[in-house]
Amino acid sequence: MFFEISSSLFMGGLVGYTYVQQSGHVSDAAKIQRICANAGLTVKEGKKTRTMHLLRKTRKSWGVEYAYRIPLGLSLEDYEKKRHVLQDGVNNKYALFDVTLDEIKQLRPNKRILQQIKELLRKDVRKELELSYDGVLKIRVYNERLTEHFEYGDELLSKCGGWRVPVGMSRDGLLWNDFEKYPHMIVAGATDKGKSVFLKNVITTLIDRQPANVSFSLIDLKDGLSFARYRDCSQVRHNAKTPAEAVETLRKIQRDMKAKNDRLYAQGYEDIKEAGDPERHFVIIDEAAELSSVGETDKETKKLLVEAESIVKDIGRRGRAAGYRLVYATQYPTNETLPSQVRQNISARMCFKLETNRASLAALDESGAEDLPATRGRAIYRNADGKTIVQTPYISNDYIAEKIAPHVNIRGRERAANGTDEGIAKNRARGGDTLIVEETELS
Repeated sequence: MFFEISSSLFMGGLVGYTYVQQSGHVSDAAKIQRICANAGLTVKEGKKTRTMHLLRKTRKSWGVEYAYRIPLGLSLEDYEKKRHVLQDGVNNKYALFDVTLDEIKQLRPNKRILQQIKELLRKDVRKELELSYDGVLKIRVYNERLTEHFEYGDELLSKCGGWRVPVGMSRDGLLWNDFEKYPHMIVAGATDKGKSVFLKNVITTLIDRQPANVSFSLIDLKDGLSFARYRDCSQVRHNAKTPAEAVETLRKIQRDMKAKNDRLYAQGYEDIKEAGDPERHFVIIDEAAELSSVGETDKETKKLLVEAESIVKDIGRRGRAAGYRLVYATQYPTNETLPSQVRQNISARMCFKLETNRASLAALDESGAEDLPATRGRAIYRNADGKTIVQTPYISNDYIAEKIAPHVNIRGRERAANGTDEGIAKNRARGGDTLIVEETELS
């Protein structure tokens, strides 16, 4: 009896304290308006200063959506540039205990009541904001953070069908990129923010889901390290790790692409889909900035790089019809390393945190990537339907090894100029044996 009375009194006191605090504090809606005014998001019209005006607020399970009419002369981009200021301001605590009435109502008066209250008072909640515009400025204030870890596993892989790959978990659920609808993709992001993991997600998904129909040209200009584990997969046709090797690979791709387009033309087909051809070839270039000819002083090297840039643009322009898919990834997106001719043919963008607004503009055609949190795997996914912040799936190297194992041909890694396998020769010299496994019609 004493425990129940004490618990009831304590909860009643906490409810009363919270009500007094919340009834006297500035609401998020009013706080947003004050922040915007203080941050200079106003317009002068004669002697009057125009500010944003709240039209409505809508409570959701995840938080609140506010809709504002903004002054003529301001745009969504103006508010996006101040998003970090808005987010910090909304999270400015107004009380010692930042607890809502809804959270108190969820407490249960049982023997764990004190532990429940301690956990509630210790909670570390940071509201997150998303902005959009459809005639009015909509600001979504989420009460909880977006998940900071999303594991790639069999359950997720089983949901991948056709040419879809998982992009990540958003506030509204799982997002996908369909390479039939959005055939080419730009992937950008600073070091160790998730770019390479996402590329491995794409390759592993496609090998597992479309083993008979997918093939790859993997161009990894970080000495081939990111894609090394895939080099002996039967789906990998070309593997390049230097600019010179990349140029030779791109020449082969262009020849094959032209030949396929010529066949489609001769047969009267508009594209590979109409022809009923299920095969798709993915050209994945990591550290693509290494192929930029800007700033190169050596004439021969510059000539090769200019050729590489030209072929990449050609794949972006003509590749879709022939079943060629371009994934163009870089740590250093600029207008030079991401030419406009490449960007205009690529509608899907995956952008992890970048250091500057300029880099974000080059990768996304708008700012925002520089304001992403430092969370690994956090990115902005953008296509023709709009942009969404997602937590991309983390795929481990052990899981990759498990999934690609049935598709790996085991061979000696080094081959001498005379055609003998140097790896086998060295192994035999040490008195060992080398196992060679190759696919046959019976396997």
